[in-house]
Amino acid sequence: YLLFCLVTAFSAQATVTSYSPAIGGMTVTVPAGQTRSVALPLMHESIGSGSMRGRITAVGSNNIDVSGANWNEGELSTAANPYYIRIISGPAKGRLMLVTTTPNTPSRVTINSDGVDLTATGGPQVGDRYELVLADTLSSMFDGVISGGPDAANADNLLIWGGSSWQVYYYNTTRNRWELKGLTFLDVGNTILRPDRGILITRRASTDLTIRVMGRVRNNPAKLFHSRPGSTFLISGVPESTDISVTLADLALQNLAGWVKSTDPSTADTLQIWGGASWQTYYFDSTNNRWQLKGLSFLDAGATKLSGRPVMIRRTTSGSTTDSLITMPLPYSS
Repeated sequence: YLLFCLVTAFSAQATVTSYSPAIGGMTVTVPAGQTRSVALPLMHESIGSGSMRGRITAVGSNNIDVSGANWNEGELSTAANPYYIRIISGPAKGRLMLVTTTPNTPSRVTINSDGVDLTATGGPQVGDRYELVLADTLSSMFDGVISGGPDAANADNLLIWGGSSWQVYYYNTTRNRWELKGLTFLDVGNTILRPDRGILITRRASTDLTIRVMGRVRNNPAKLFHSRPGSTFLISGVPESTDISVTLADLALQNLAGWVKSTDPSTADTLQIWGGASWQTYYFDSTNNRWQLKGLSFLDAGATKLSGRPVMIRRTTSGSTTDSLITMPLPYSS
């Protein structure tokens, strides 16, 4: 379900009205013995010392400066309490970028820019408004929520896409810590759950897993980075709902520069949605000029709803070789 609560504050004379960000709640259920895709797009508050909201005064290839921000040295770059910076005005409005563990200064944060120069087209600019928001980790989001076990085969699994394969995380109840399958000598509880990426959850326990999340609802479309060529598991930008959703036609990915259209899904750029047991593959047919589902090419699939689910976007090597930003439109007015 999706709940929206718009809080309105009035002055004593009722002459000025101000609005806080909408608050949303969502419940995700993973049935026992099944795997499902999960997106967690709700945001935390901007909590911290110094200017958590303000205007950018300088932009480097992988850093952002805010003169007079007065951030505490290193506070925004700790592994246990990570932050991301959200651009809320200008050409880069809607972008979310993680602050790295390079210690921040009172006026500078270093950004995980996915290898793309922040000063390039589409990046944040001097004068753009920003906010710093706490990010979630495996520990902060899932400690005490999922079922652990002595190994990955006997515990709930959280799968995070690594660009070419799935990285499998689980809570080891013998060593009381998060571990990555195949690298059991490391505590990986501080692994960041990127706010622009989806995850898969496999429920090993005999009962359904229920996850309830509250947070701020996005008030502008997400602008998300993806590699070309390559595969990226992106959120759709809105909480799960059966009534409020983005469709394939709404995304209009076929209009992106370099998007490969084809009559053959094996040679086209594709969008994949996890169906519970397998991936459903959609492509834009160059002859029929419409979205189609692989194996059901006689149907127009443009009205397919994402319903808040993350999507795997796969780009072929025959299209544009440059990286791109995808805008995930909102199905409601902000």
